[in-house]
Amino acid sequence: PHIHLQTTIELKDVYIGKKVVVSYRLNTGQVEHLNVDIPAGVQNGMNMRFRQYGNYVQNNLRGDLLILINVKMPKGYQRERNDIFQDTYINALDLIVGAKKDIKTLDGKTISLNIPTATKEFTKFKLSGYGTPDFKTGKRGNLILTVIPKIEKIADNNLVNKLKKIRNNLTS
Repeated sequence: PHIHLQTTIELKDVYIGKKVVVSYRLNTGQVEHLNVDIPAGVQNGMNMRFRQYGNYVQNNLRGDLLILINVKMPKGYQRERNDIFQDTYINALDLIVGAKKDIKTLDGKTISLNIPTATKEFTKFKLSGYGTPDFKTGKRGNLILTVIPKIEKIADNNLVNKLKKIRNNLTS
C-alpha cells in the first residue's frame, strides 16, 4: 500500500529548506501531485513519511507516501552531521605572508577568513555556526575550511628573480 519515491536536492538547499512538487501514480491509475516542504537540515538518506497519501487499500483507507531524500554534494565539499568540510584554494604567497580572504558560503553569505603569516598547506580553519542547521533544533554546525595552496604563474621574470633571492635568504 505504500508508495516509495526519491528526490534529490543540492547541499545549499539543506541550509534553508526547499519546496518540491512530487507526482506519482496510484494503484487506481490516478496521478496525484503533492507539494512537499523539505525542511532545512535534512540528512542524505532521510525518509519523509506522508500518512495516507499512498495507494488505496480496503475500506477506502490509504497507505503512506515515503520520500527518500538524496543530498547532492558539490565537488570539494563533505558533510558530517551538521558540519561542512570545504576545500579552499588560496594563493601560495598569501599563505606565506598572510592575508584576508572572502569566503562565500553555500547560503550566499560572505565571511572574511584571516590567514595568518606562514600558514601551512592543508591547515583547517573552523568557523562556528556556518554549517548546516540541525534538523530538530535548528542549531548550526561548523564550516571547516581546508586551505589548499594554489600556485599562480608569474610572467614577469624580474619578479621571479626577486622571489628567488627572497627564497635564498629564508631561514628554515
